[in-house]
Amino acid sequence: MVGCIWGGFVYDMIIRMARPPFQIRRVPDRMHRVVLALSGVRGDTRRYRTIHPYEQINLAGVECILSHLTDPKLPEKAGQIDLGILHRVPMDGYVGNLLAGFQQRGVPVIVDVDDLVFEPAAFQWIDSPDFSDPLRASLYLEEMRLQRLTLDACHAVTASTNFLADEVRPLGKPV
Repeated sequence: MVGCIWGGFVYDMIIRMARPPFQIRRVPDRMHRVVLALSGVRGDTRRYRTIHPYEQINLAGVECILSHLTDPKLPEKAGQIDLGILHRVPMDGYVGNLLAGFQQRGVPVIVDVDDLVFEPAAFQWIDSPDFSDPLRASLYLEEMRLQRLTLDACHAVTASTNFLADEVRPLGKPV
């Protein structure tokens, strides 16, 4: 299954982190590796796409930090990591600075997608009474555009379905 944290690219990275040598970068001042599971949303999707993987990664013997975009300690936590997994984190100046810091330190970042929230063209297929309000529709479209910017700025993608993985592949990201 594509979306399972134990499948594909993420699985390989987690296993390499659990069993040295992990080749992405060396961390001279500590012996263990740390993963950040970061979400920009609340609710069920956060539970399935960040809290459950957080627990799975820790069970695999790799330290994982769970955080939310609104966590005031996020910059401190972000400074400790060796791999970032972002779920529904829209790009803005704050996120851009976090990603720039990761890039400067050689930290790979994976975006986890569970819906077409990164594809503004998909908005036309959303049938929600919420979007009868033009302001709400406009805000959601902007959110989709910002999700895409985050995806574009990251190294790889995990997807909850084969359909989503197929939608991501043309963007040139490992899935």
